[in-house]
Amino acid sequence: FVNKATFESIMSNVMIKVLIYDSFHKIAEVRYGSGVIFAVGAYNYVMTTFDLTNNPLNDMVSYQVTDYQGRTSNAIIDVVSEEYELAVLRFVRVLSNRLPAVDFASQDSLIGEPVMLFGYIGEVMNSMSMGLVEDSNPNDVTLDRYMHTSIPSDLNANGSAIININNELLGIQIGIQDGFSYAVSISDILNFLKIYSDYHKLD
Repeated sequence: FVNKATFESIMSNVMIKVLIYDSFHKIAEVRYGSGVIFAVGAYNYVMTTFDLTNNPLNDMVSYQVTDYQGRTSNAIIDVVSEEYELAVLRFVRVLSNRLPAVDFASQDSLIGEPVMLFGYIGEVMNSMSMGLVEDSNPNDVTLDRYMHTSIPSDLNANGSAIININNELLGIQIGIQDGFSYAVSISDILNFLKIYSDYHKLD
């Protein structure tokens, strides 16, 4: 499972820091989460969660993205969708610092399929955690729409990529249940991108 291609995939991992300011321009809230570069052009495009970027009061907000080598860039919001619970940030692509985009799986995961999550887990950059795809919890039908896993994780990893053994994106962690990751599936991710923008045309 863990090979050279895996580490190349992990290079698309970023940590996201969200700074929310009050009316006096003082920091009122700081949020941390994860994201993954999924397309590149003049900008690097990062997918993360709606909750991390949500700003219902329209406060002044700044976004910082830190790549796998610890280099930090300012980012801006490109797209948000409460329906799909996803958001896209973008930051300027530096040619001397080329970051790869993660590849996409062509179909949803299968129960029992081995998967890996990489992101900002336990407040540690470039963390990796492994597990299997599992059935949803029959006692909580509200989470049926998500891909459930046995990957131990935490809320800082929301926005992290979950990949298969071919190092392809299968899901984006959206939350945890009993300490284990659940995610928006690749089919929902692709639907989100089709509706809001065709990033696959980026080069």
